[in-house]
Amino acid sequence: MKEQKKYVISVFAIFMMIMITVFISFSTVNTAQAETKASLEETEMTIGIGTYGRYYGFIYNKTEHRYAINVVSAHKSATYTFSSSNKKVVTVKASGTKGLLTGVASGTATITCKQTLNGTTTVVGKAKVTVKRALLEETHEAARLTLGTGSLGSWVQEPICYIRYRIPDAKYTYSTGSKNLTIKDTRYEETQAGEGYFGFKQTYTAKKAGTYTVTVKETYKDVTRKVGSFKVVIHDLEIEDSYTLAPKESVQASYLLSYPKRGKKYYFEGDGFDAGVKNSNTIAYIQKDNYGNDIIYGVKEGTCKFNIYEGTSEADKKLVGSCTIRVDENYIVNYQTNFVSYVGANSSSIYFRTSPNALIEDITISISDESIIDIYDEAKLELLKCWYFKPLKAGTTTVTAKYGDNTATCTVTVYPSYEEYLEAVSY
Repeated sequence: MKEQKKYVISVFAIFMMIMITVFISFSTVNTAQAETKASLEETEMTIGIGTYGRYYGFIYNKTEHRYAINVVSAHKSATYTFSSSNKKVVTVKASGTKGLLTGVASGTATITCKQTLNGTTTVVGKAKVTVKRALLEETHEAARLTLGTGSLGSWVQEPICYIRYRIPDAKYTYSTGSKNLTIKDTRYEETQAGEGYFGFKQTYTAKKAGTYTVTVKETYKDVTRKVGSFKVVIHDLEIEDSYTLAPKESVQASYLLSYPKRGKKYYFEGDGFDAGVKNSNTIAYIQKDNYGNDIIYGVKEGTCKFNIYEGTSEADKKLVGSCTIRVDENYIVNYQTNFVSYVGANSSSIYFRTSPNALIEDITISISDESIIDIYDEAKLELLKCWYFKPLKAGTTTVTAKYGDNTATCTVTVYPSYEEYLEAVSY
């Protein structure tokens, strides 16, 4: 009988321990929940008109990129409501712990989120929402388009312009006022990003080189407005007059071309010699690499000329220019003719291209006006030699680099302010 009582007492003790443990656990959860206060993930945000968009980038997703305000540390048993201080600017609809936003017109409104828990309603927080209309921002690409037909704007390719706060469901048109340049806005499915993703790219056809003014208009819900305008520069083919390399050095032939026409192929042939044959008289010759690229190789010191042809095929090619190839064991040439900076810049740089044999310590640098810039360091970057300089005052000076008996020059222009510098280098 005593053993039976002991058994009952043991079972009762175990039961009590379990109940105490559950009570402590329940109390701990309630205490933690009470200590964790719900809040808004963002208290200030900017959106476009509509329900979704992509402020920066190329791709969109109607679900993933939905404009929304989120509640963090939300209580499972609570409900949340959202309201807008100005429904003419932005409206909001509750969806669980999210407030789904719809931009209506440009302006600013306050979104208030409330929580109802156990019959008590409290304010979780407020968020300032700014709605902006689509606006334009031209890119560097707008100043370096080539003749022909092409497309721009993707994961890896910059578009002609960005449409900030774009409405994905709106229609955008580009007008140039000329038949020589036409631009279309084209939607494409971005399957690599996943289901439901899409983007926009600009396809263009340029028939004549020149500078064009492009006007962009937006049509949304049967209302059309001008978004803005920007300049587009179409370039014709440019060919380097000459190029210098050392014996055993090589350069890809396409490097001699700037702004090659889209849809055209280019052919390089020796002027008065067989460019594909290397013999005792060869100064430079051309050969295809494993990828089908034309590569020019230097053989011995001297000069020769390559003719350059353009066409869609070998049969219809036509001569468009030529380039003189100079082979020099110890050359130094300017990388570009003019370098720019501005007063107040911490550092800027000048480059010269040299023979592989050239050591940077064997090159001497002189400045025509040392009151404009001060050169303080140098660095070797493969075949490029770099000199860092500090702008001292506004003006233009000439920098001369000498290697052995060869010299090369370039100019350095220092602008009075960063703003004037930006205006000068803007495309």
